[in-house]
Amino acid sequence: MEMNGIVMMVFAFVLFILAYKFYGTFLAEKIYILDPTRTPPSKEFEDGIEYVPTNREVVLGHHFTSIAGAAPIVGPTLAVIWGWVPALLWVVFGTILIGAVHDFGVLVMSLREKGRSIGDFIADVIGPEARVLMMIVTFFLLALVGAVFAIVIGVLFDLYPVAVIPIWTEMILAVIAGIAMYKYDVNHYIAGLAALAAMIVTILIGVNYPIQMPAETFIGTSLETWIIIIVIYGFFASVLPVWTLLQPRDFINAHELYFLLALFFVGLIGAAFAADVDLSVAAPAFRGSAESGAPPFYPFLFITIACGAISGFHSLVASGTTPKQLESEGDAQYVGYGGMLLEGVLATAAVVAATVGMATREQWLGHYASWGGAAGLGAKVSAFVEGGAYLVQSLGIPTEYGLGFFSVLVVSFAMTTFDTTVRLERYVIGELGDAYNVGALNNRYLGTIIAVVVMAFLALQDYAGAPAGLVLWPVFGATNQILAGLALLTISVWLYKRKRNSMYAVVPMIFMIITAGAAMMYNLIQNWIPNWQEAGTISLVIIGSAMMICEAGLVILAIKAYSRVKKGEVIEEE
Repeated sequence: MEMNGIVMMVFAFVLFILAYKFYGTFLAEKIYILDPTRTPPSKEFEDGIEYVPTNREVVLGHHFTSIAGAAPIVGPTLAVIWGWVPALLWVVFGTILIGAVHDFGVLVMSLREKGRSIGDFIADVIGPEARVLMMIVTFFLLALVGAVFAIVIGVLFDLYPVAVIPIWTEMILAVIAGIAMYKYDVNHYIAGLAALAAMIVTILIGVNYPIQMPAETFIGTSLETWIIIIVIYGFFASVLPVWTLLQPRDFINAHELYFLLALFFVGLIGAAFAADVDLSVAAPAFRGSAESGAPPFYPFLFITIACGAISGFHSLVASGTTPKQLESEGDAQYVGYGGMLLEGVLATAAVVAATVGMATREQWLGHYASWGGAAGLGAKVSAFVEGGAYLVQSLGIPTEYGLGFFSVLVVSFAMTTFDTTVRLERYVIGELGDAYNVGALNNRYLGTIIAVVVMAFLALQDYAGAPAGLVLWPVFGATNQILAGLALLTISVWLYKRKRNSMYAVVPMIFMIITAGAAMMYNLIQNWIPNWQEAGTISLVIIGSAMMICEAGLVILAIKAYSRVKKGEVIEEE
């Protein structure tokens, strides 16, 4: 039987459901040992700004949309260049056995460590020297993510002007929903569904009245103008109490995704009965790197699909905003493990859209003719947006409206990642202030100003003929997965100190440390060092080398921590 999109989605759904029921529950009860009676940070430090006890459905909406962003869409749609089989298998089994274990574990650690970030509490787990190395990685990663996502959102607004009205109207709807839920005790489902209905209306309006930014404004180019607007938005999203904008907007985005995934799946079923829609997989099962000029399958498949399998960025969310909102430790499996499985569903949909959403093998090969062509932002996003629109045609949804729905989904998720990143960077700056007795850095206004200024600089400053953030972006993929490996390393030591079976984190950790290190070394040796005299490349050499030093240093410190435990230094359960 020829593989088709429905089989791929059902395969993933069934395994994700079974994984949550059995493996997730096993981790919760036997490895992480959740205790619903323990007072969570959201209640212990409740302040109505950062620490806000919140219903788990709302927290899941925030957590899921923050970790997802556009990455589980663009990563898988590029990775199918190696064939649909490796992309699908890494999404499904990477999510279940590595990514969800990682997210769940970091969330539990942060809940036990008073809601602190992994860059801070790693000092208690591995040693004080580890804090400096981890803070270097996290500060750089967040600054780069914020800068590049500001650029990406600006580019997406230019590519899809139909998204402008819905995205900015959503901010107003989120504030209204937040006030309704927290000040007037309106049921969160009612508030979320009402806002979703309003969002659908705004998408219909946006399709008919797209807003295209002028090529030149008094600020600069259209892209520069969007970046300034987005950075200003990020400042306010960071300093406002979490319940006024961040939480409700993410909750709305989550409902938007549920709606579109349902539409996507129903569209697949409808397409199965449509005479003019072919659900067969247009992509080859396997494809060698030589055919497309792609880098080696190993390690780069596991770097290209990060969000959607495992991503170090998730550790910053799981130890940043999320633990400060969870109202019970008992909800950690639902949000931590379940949230990653939801991202796996989205990544699977992206694989299907990129392999089934093109009608013929010739069309697919044309889109994925070369790594350089397929790797562009427009190419990756269009594969998902146009593929999704193609598949929902069977429901009678005109192509222009399908494009509108899926483009708004991509932009809104990118915006969610951006504003959460600004807030997380502010947390890191504050924790640096605590660690080194610079109290002023704990001021949320000053911390946010520092965060957005750094991000704006990287997004706008020309360096070697391009924005600095984009010049430095090639170092992100491996750095992100290095962080994932280091987070699993921290989980491993944390469990080992408590006499738990740490192998469920150790095995994924070894794989990620080796894989991410191999990717960084390949880039250094094959791409950057030989071309160090080219504009901007020396910065990649310096930063890539620094990340490798941080990885090696933390591994050495973790080995020392293990040896101390063997000598009797064991921390009993709190």
